[in-house]
Amino acid sequence: MGFIFRALAAGLYASLCAGFLALAPGPASAAPPGGASPWAAMAETARSDGAWPGAGHAPLPRPGQLRADQVAVKRSLLGFGWSLDASIGVAAAVPFRVFTLTEPPRIVVDLEGLGVSGFDPGKARLARGVTAVRAVPAPPGWARLVFELARPFALETAEMRAGELRLTLSRVGAEEFAARSGPPPGVVVGGQGPGETGQPLLIVIDPGHGGIDPGAFRDGVAEKDVVLAFSGELRAALAATGRFRVEMTRETDTFLPLADRATLARSLGARAFVSVHVNAIEDARARGGIVFTLSEGGSSSEARRRAAVENRADAAGGPFIPDAADPVGSALESVLRTEAQARSIELARALSDGLARVIGGGTQAPLQSANFQVLRVPDVPAALLELGFLSNAADRANLVSPEWRVRAARAIAAELVAWAQSGGPLTRK
Repeated sequence: MGFIFRALAAGLYASLCAGFLALAPGPASAAPPGGASPWAAMAETARSDGAWPGAGHAPLPRPGQLRADQVAVKRSLLGFGWSLDASIGVAAAVPFRVFTLTEPPRIVVDLEGLGVSGFDPGKARLARGVTAVRAVPAPPGWARLVFELARPFALETAEMRAGELRLTLSRVGAEEFAARSGPPPGVVVGGQGPGETGQPLLIVIDPGHGGIDPGAFRDGVAEKDVVLAFSGELRAALAATGRFRVEMTRETDTFLPLADRATLARSLGARAFVSVHVNAIEDARARGGIVFTLSEGGSSSEARRRAAVENRADAAGGPFIPDAADPVGSALESVLRTEAQARSIELARALSDGLARVIGGGTQAPLQSANFQVLRVPDVPAALLELGFLSNAADRANLVSPEWRVRAARAIAAELVAWAQSGGPLTRK
C-alpha cells in the first residue's frame, strides 16, 4: 500500500528521567518500490519534564514560523508523465513526516517545533496540479501544511536539507494513489481540530479565588471581584468570534478548591483552560501582566513564591487531604502533561500578546512558569493569566475600569483565534 520513508537518527541517547529515545533529524531515503503501508518521513524527539526551556526570568524566544513565501511547487515533465517538486523553507533541519490522503487528494506535511502563526496561503507559489495550501491544526508540537491536489500525485522522495524540505511527487492513477495513501500509525488527521470541523472550541475560564477567599486586596479592591468581572468580558469576547464555546468555573462569588477547578475543566471536555488572576506585592512600582505555565521547578524564585501564594488559597476552605498516591496514575499524568506542555506555552504566548496590546510592556518577564496546582490539567493546554498588579495605581485603575476590561478581553480573544487557527489545541482527546 505504500512507501515508507524514515528520517534516520544522527544521534541516539537514553533519557534518564523518562526512558525515551530521541532521534535527531536526518535525510530521508527514497522509497523502495511496493510495500504495504503509507509512506512517511518521520523522526520523534524526546520531550522535557514540562519546564520552560532555558528556564529563567527572561521571556522565551518564539519558535520558528513557517512562511508562505518560502513554499513553492514546480511542475516538470518526468519521463512519460508529469511530476511536482515542492520545497518548504525552514531555518534549520527539523524532524518531519509526510503522507497523502484521499477524497480529495492531498499531501500533508508535518514539521516538528515550528509554528504557522501569520501563515498567508496567498503568498505561496503553486504550480498547476496544486490548487491550494493551508495551515491546519496539528498534533502537539508540530506544524501542519496541507496541499490540495487537482489530481493524484504519489510521493516519491523526501529530503530535509539545511534550509528546506524537498519533496518529489509523480502522477499516478486514482487506484494506485489510494493504495499508497493514509496517515502513519498513531497520527491523527481531520475531524478533531478547530478549523477542521467548524465546531466551536471549548475554553474553560477560571476566575481565581471567590467566596471566603478574596485573593489579593488593595484600597478596597479585591482580586476575586476583579477577575470575575474580567472573565465575564472575556467570555463575551470569545463567544462573539463564533469560534469558541466558553464555560466558567464560577459565575458568582463562591469558593471552589483548586483541584476542583482543574477537574471541572477536564469533565467538560475543555480544549484550553485559562485561570485568571491579579497580583499584589510590596513594591508599588511593579506593573504589567504575567502569564504562567506549569513547571515543577519554576522559572525564578519570584515565580516559585507566586505559586506558593496561590497554592495556599485552599486553606480558606479547610485542610486539604490528598488522595493516596497512585504511581500508575502519576506516570500517566506525566506523559499527558508532557504532550500538552508545548500547546500550553503557545497558549501563554497568545494570552501575553493580547494583553500587551492594551498595556504595553511591564516590569516583570511576561512569560514565566511555576508549580501552580490549578494548572495541573494534564491533557489540556493550560495557563494562568495575571492581568496586572493591584499594588500599582495605574494597573489598579485599569483593572477596575469596565472600558479597559472590554478592550483587554477583545484583544486577548483575537490572539486566541490566531492560536486556535495555527493548531494550538491538542488534536486528540
